[in-house]
Amino acid sequence: MAENELILTPELEETIKAKCEAIKAKNPSIKRVIPVVVEGNTDDGEKPFYVAYMKHPDMKAFSKFMMTNSANSIIAQKNLAKDCFIDGDKELLDDDDLFLMGLMPNLNVLIEARNTKIVNLSKA
Repeated sequence: MAENELILTPELEETIKAKCEAIKAKNPSIKRVIPVVVEGNTDDGEKPFYVAYMKHPDMKAFSKFMMTNSANSIIAQKNLAKDCFIDGDKELLDDDDLFLMGLMPNLNVLIEARNTKIVNLSKA
């Protein structure tokens, strides 16, 4: 287990899975719902967990991300998060600490490339 890996209760995992299925049923155009869970700091009055239900960016959101990423990667990622947020705890977008130290480090999953291979059919 990784040092910062969360351990979720089976009940919370089932709740998250059910919410993902409900989102997909309500929005058939969304092929995949990506839940991101961030641990809160209950000593500071936060909830134990925050959950954001995200989707892959569409062409417009991805283009906006790519255009702004070289100038200011934090703003680019904030915009990406807002554009891909479907449902969940808005605090992950609105609270700087929860965004910067919780949600932002996990946004790469939204723009990861699929596994690919180029097949070279020319004779060498």
